[in-house]
Amino acid sequence: MERKAWEPMISILFWNVGNRPLLTQISDLAVHYDVDVILLAEAPDQVANLLERLNRTSASYSYVEPIGCTKISIYARFAADYIRPIYERDRLTIRRLNPPASTKSYLP
Repeated sequence: MERKAWEPMISILFWNVGNRPLLTQISDLAVHYDVDVILLAEAPDQVANLLERLNRTSASYSYVEPIGCTKISIYARFAADYIRPIYERDRLTIRRLNPPASTKSYLP
């Protein structure tokens, strides 16, 4: 199947934050670049604080609960059903990303 140049694409931010409190930098990058999925490795346990920062202008991000991975946090602009776990261990996660038909609106 051929992708049209104007079709929306998913944007992903991955960052190993090394247990540093980088809430402002993460949220600024996500908002500035209109990121759909945020994957944070070795992030401090500050889910509520990061969600508050991410959703300060609009409530669009949610936290995707892990099933066994303690080292990678996932935040997404769509329901967790669209990021299904395939395999997880303490330090890794494999997910199937099947986003809704349209998460963004782009003009051709």
